[in-house]
Amino acid sequence: MKELQAASEENFSQILLKKLNQNRKDLGRIALGIVHDHPSAKYRRTSNIFVAYRDGGGLVYGLVIHWFREIALGVGKNLTTKVTWEVVEKRHLRAEVAEDESLFSPGNAEDLDRFFAGLLPRL
Repeated sequence: MKELQAASEENFSQILLKKLNQNRKDLGRIALGIVHDHPSAKYRRTSNIFVAYRDGGGLVYGLVIHWFREIALGVGKNLTTKVTWEVVEKRHLRAEVAEDESLFSPGNAEDLDRFFAGLLPRL
């Protein structure tokens, strides 16, 4: 994490993106477990994490989590949940569910936000 602290703003985004992608399976699994904590939610995979510039400055990292909602005996539906994480001036701003295909509303928004806030070193 010292690498992140010393990085320029431009390098920071790429270093963080690389670290997030290296750990995307764990990040996706944890994020899904936070917002859909029911045992019927079965994690499948997390697509490559992407980054974009945020209106007003900063960056937005995006995670697309693919999962399966089991209804009964393996019968269910494939779903996705999209999480965005906003970082401004190398600091956590907010993480939230941007889109969710589940019939059940995502929960634990504050826990999701705290989880992502904990990913950055205190600068």
